[in-house]
Amino acid sequence: SPHSTMVRGVIGKSSAFKETKELSAPRVTNLADHGTMKHALDDAVVKIVTASFQENHTLADTKIALGVLACCMALFAQFSPVPFPDDRTILIVCCVSYFLLNGILQGIAMFLERDIILTTKPKEGSRAALVVRSQFPPYAEDYSIIVQWDKDSASALTHVSSVGQYFDREGNLVEEHLKRDVQRLITDLEKKKS
Repeated sequence: SPHSTMVRGVIGKSSAFKETKELSAPRVTNLADHGTMKHALDDAVVKIVTASFQENHTLADTKIALGVLACCMALFAQFSPVPFPDDRTILIVCCVSYFLLNGILQGIAMFLERDIILTTKPKEGSRAALVVRSQFPPYAEDYSIIVQWDKDSASALTHVSSVGQYFDREGNLVEEHLKRDVQRLITDLEKKKS
């Protein structure tokens, strides 16, 4: 079977295994679903970039912490040991806190994250981290990848390509084409920096 051939061909070859592993599981996407296509492309771009850069999870961790805190406020309001009429102040504080925390989460999504799909940690010897954004407007066929250094928005470089370049007729993501475009974009950005 093809699977057993693939496994036999990579036993004892760790670098060959990595290449085979990447190419062995084509990603099939519903080409009629705009959101699914963007999600597949974004995931593939993140995978390509994180092969060379380390992802920075600070913003995601902050959002998780705020979400957990908001849920704790809701749970405390629901299961407070104080009987109902006497817990009015607790309920008000918990409800206001819950809505404030959710407002902060929405603000982070709208004003800080926007279309950012990845922020990396600076490479060793550098102070600038890489920020990767993507845009794929509804009813459009062009997918845009934007890379820039985090402290220099003027450094942004953009690659725009039809999604038809990245998917075949069956909806399989052709990662080689996407990888070529992303790596070229990052190489151009690094050349621009030096």
